[in-house]
Amino acid sequence: MACGLVLVFVCQMLHVLSFHVPLDDESVRKLRGKFWVLQLPSARCSGEAAEQDWHPLCAHGATENIECEYNGYQYSMEWYFMRMLRDNYQYLADSPEDAEFIYFPQCVSQLYFGLRHSEHLTHWEAIERA
Repeated sequence: MACGLVLVFVCQMLHVLSFHVPLDDESVRKLRGKFWVLQLPSARCSGEAAEQDWHPLCAHGATENIECEYNGYQYSMEWYFMRMLRDNYQYLADSPEDAEFIYFPQCVSQLYFGLRHSEHLTHWEAIERA
C-alpha cells in the first residue's frame, strides 16, 4: 500500500514539474504567422560591403558556410526548432517586419564541437570561442 502511495506522489510531482504546451486548435491558430527564421549570410563581404560595419547579405571574415546539422538528440534543439519552423510554413510571417519572433539559427552546439575538435580546445575554451 505504501509503495503505491509513493508512486502516486512521484507521478503527481512529475506532473507538477513537467512542461506543458496546450495543443488545442485555438492555441495553435494563434501561433500562425508569428515567426521568421533568419537566413544567415553565407558569403564573405567584399567590395563596398566590406567597408561597412554590417551588411545583411554577407559576413566579415567568413571563410566557409556550414549549414546547421542534426548533431544527435541531446545537442540538436536548435536544429529541431529551425526545421520545425521551416517545414511548417503556416507559422512563418510574410516578412521579418510582420513577425513577432525572429529565430536566429546559430547552432552553437555544432560550432562548439567543431572548434573543440579542429583546434584541440578544452571544454571551457571552446565554449568561450563559440
